[in-house]
Amino acid sequence: MSNLTNAILQKDTIVSLLTESEKGYIFSQLKLPYKSELNTSELLRLSFFLINAVFTDEQESSLQVKTTAYKLLKSIDINSDENAQCFFEVFGIVGIDSKVLYYFYLANIAFKAEKQISIRIDLKDFHAATEETQSWKYRLLNKALEAYILLVRKHNGFSDIEKALSIIEDLKKEQQRYEEIYLKQFSTANEVQEAYILLSVYHLSKAMVETANYLKQGYDYKERLDAVIRQHLDISKKLAKSEPRLVSIFHLFEFGLNALYKNAIWNQTKFNDKIKLLCKRKAESGILELLPSQREALSDNLLDVASNVTVLQMPTSAGKTLLAEFNIIVTKALRADAKIVYIVPSRALVNQVYFDLKSDLAPIGFSIEKTSSAIEIDPTEDSFLNGDDKIDVLVSTPEKVDLLIRRKHPSLEDVSMFIVDEAHTIQNGERGAKLELLLAILRRERPNAKYMLLSPFIQNADKIITEWLGGGNSIAINWKPSEKLILGIDTKITPKKTKNEIHIEVLPSPYESIQPIGKTIIQNPYSIESSGDKDKILEFSIKHFSEEGKALLVLCYGKGTANSRAEFIYDQ
Repeated sequence: MSNLTNAILQKDTIVSLLTESEKGYIFSQLKLPYKSELNTSELLRLSFFLINAVFTDEQESSLQVKTTAYKLLKSIDINSDENAQCFFEVFGIVGIDSKVLYYFYLANIAFKAEKQISIRIDLKDFHAATEETQSWKYRLLNKALEAYILLVRKHNGFSDIEKALSIIEDLKKEQQRYEEIYLKQFSTANEVQEAYILLSVYHLSKAMVETANYLKQGYDYKERLDAVIRQHLDISKKLAKSEPRLVSIFHLFEFGLNALYKNAIWNQTKFNDKIKLLCKRKAESGILELLPSQREALSDNLLDVASNVTVLQMPTSAGKTLLAEFNIIVTKALRADAKIVYIVPSRALVNQVYFDLKSDLAPIGFSIEKTSSAIEIDPTEDSFLNGDDKIDVLVSTPEKVDLLIRRKHPSLEDVSMFIVDEAHTIQNGERGAKLELLLAILRRERPNAKYMLLSPFIQNADKIITEWLGGGNSIAINWKPSEKLILGIDTKITPKKTKNEIHIEVLPSPYESIQPIGKTIIQNPYSIESSGDKDKILEFSIKHFSEEGKALLVLCYGKGTANSRAEFIYDQ
């Protein structure tokens, strides 16, 4: 099936369809108008084919096929009545709300495509259908789908989980009132079969309740959740064997519930009491799952205590800091009086990393301190570095660590591990040479210390750096938390405003997740007041892309330009 799927995706007509769909997908993400000539029915049929290929292929489909299936389905505006009708014709099941079923499929293909961040954003505005079906069977199914979507979304952490449990609890209360009435409308022979179908959905609901309880209770949940899910879903599939489409839905439920279990922050973190405390605090703040990159790193023996060095290469925002905190905790567990020095490349990052570590680790009993940015050790700093209070983690710059180690300062006498953030700077000219020299000094002066190097990328990390530092584990993970694109924007606004156009082009980029797309012209929806070409582009970008609670980074040349740009943006 995998070869057949790839062959179909190479056909010219399918390539053209996918390219046009990708264009529509990108412009929808950019919230820019785009009129596509695509046939929604054709898109949905291709989506249906790919999704079935992904879930039935004995040889695992490629990530590209899974991502393509996800993007195709996501490109459909299910809120359009016409599109909802098309979706029903291709994917639909009589009695099940098309919008709810759409998000159910989207959630499951998102898990396959490792888009768990994206799907939670996609589900942000999900609202259950207001129409109430008269059929008890279909009410059960629709509500089960709704509860599942809430478990995937996990908006505000435990809030959605509580809502999902509430939905199932309400159904239990309604069962006595509606079940008997529903079954009485069938003949004796059919009544038994319908009772089996209802029982199959009850078992599904039980599996969802157990999954929700696991997500909510964490380490206090006493059962093997994967075994519980398998037990109930096996019964569901046997009881519903007379309805193949329903059985296929149960298969998707089983996959999705197991994905929720495997992704949960509780799943790979039971081995240390302090790590469990940290994860509980993370859960209270709404973080209930580990990212795919974090799970993969843990599976690759990230916390192997026998390794002298661990080099962890992960893209920005893929979760390196939490993994470093896990390593700090494990190091402290092996030796209670261990000290960890966390080296960051610049003075600006010292405060950021210090507050991040203090926020996470101080509440579970760790003492976090930082050095000042000064190139000398003043009396105040010397006092707290040598104070009676034990420092567990010291955050510093390479320059300050170099100074402390050369001065044989007591604060660095007994270091068990050095964590080097943004370690790729070791390959960058003079700055890299200084970091390399520092690591050489640390190896000589602290021969028993271990190392953890964090970076988006380090060339030849496994062959050179890892062995140079004493041998250990080199982990390279390419999972990215979001899609990235390089966008070229040009404004065409004449003095008389006879033209008010925006020319947009998606350019080639090293990220490979977005394909280049040629120039597209759209009407500018904003009144642009600026006169200079660059100012026009900046004004459009600020007006279009800025949102409340969303960060926008504008790169400037020097302090003066930054100040003038900040003033310009403030006035928009």
